[in-house]
Amino acid sequence: EKKDPSAQVSEPKQPIVFWLENTIPPKYRPPIKDGILEWNKAFEKAGFKNAIVVKEMPDDAEWDAADIRYNTIRW
Repeated sequence: EKKDPSAQVSEPKQPIVFWLENTIPPKYRPPIKDGILEWNKAFEKAGFKNAIVVKEMPDDAEWDAADIRYNTIRW
């Protein structure tokens, strides 16, 4: 859902968040993140800017990477 429904292109009220699991080797994280963020081009054509956000799972996360409530990219 758009933050600004009247705008042709708007950020979403809540972006889709993908988490990079902390077991992914650090040297591979930037290209994996870039690949995921490429989807923003398609979402922008559909009227959403920055619809996808990529975050890194902290080492002290209080949730498990297998928890289906989180979109986790696993190594």
